[in-house]
Amino acid sequence: LQRSCLLYTSTIAKNEDSNNNNCLKIGSVLFNRETARERVYCCLPHVCLASSTGNSGVGRIENILSDEKEDWDMIRNPSQQHHHTWGGLDEYWCSRESQDPNSEELLVFYTKYRKTLITDVAIQPEGEYFGIIFSWKKVVVRVYNIDNCSEELYTNGPYHRTYIYTPEQERIGGLLDNQTIVYESQVFTTSCPDCTNWQYFQLPFGVIGNCITFTLMGKHAAHFNGGGYYACVRRVAARGIPLS
Repeated sequence: LQRSCLLYTSTIAKNEDSNNNNCLKIGSVLFNRETARERVYCCLPHVCLASSTGNSGVGRIENILSDEKEDWDMIRNPSQQHHHTWGGLDEYWCSRESQDPNSEELLVFYTKYRKTLITDVAIQPEGEYFGIIFSWKKVVVRVYNIDNCSEELYTNGPYHRTYIYTPEQERIGGLLDNQTIVYESQVFTTSCPDCTNWQYFQLPFGVIGNCITFTLMGKHAAHFNGGGYYACVRRVAARGIPLS
């Protein structure tokens, strides 16, 4: 842990020196959207999973990975963010409908590197759709250090994403069971469930892992009066320092 803290603080200082090119760089640690989609279509191990996906077959979990370099100054500062409108069908993830407003969703993201010092993460709700923001009531962030993080992570079994409606809860359980949790946040209450602002979380020093999860606890809004509840995400982001 002490070595991790020293590496972190040293790297932060070096990154502040724009003329220093001989240092580890803090940057995105997640795969981009294009890579994630290609792996699914080519029946390769996946880089992200969700406990459910909307029955319509759109709003898949791969959609919420970024194609561009994230603006972390904006992500950390709500005053710099603007309210966006509902994205296209390939620009968000949506859960299955639930009649229980307290139901949970679990989103899993594997990092590009086998070992990463993770510094901060963020998640952005999707909206608006007829004035509705499909946010969540609370959220917990976890980081795992998964052993044997290779082709075995997401095998082509009965839950392969060729069938995009297939529940993935059992696959996630098989992935995370008996794995080491290196960080677990407190339960954060969503401060503005009717906003599409990024929800930003800075991790403490020394969090080294290769898998990031968001547990979305409860669903803020139903589709229409009398309809089911959904959680929808526009984007996720995570950054840190690759170690191996």
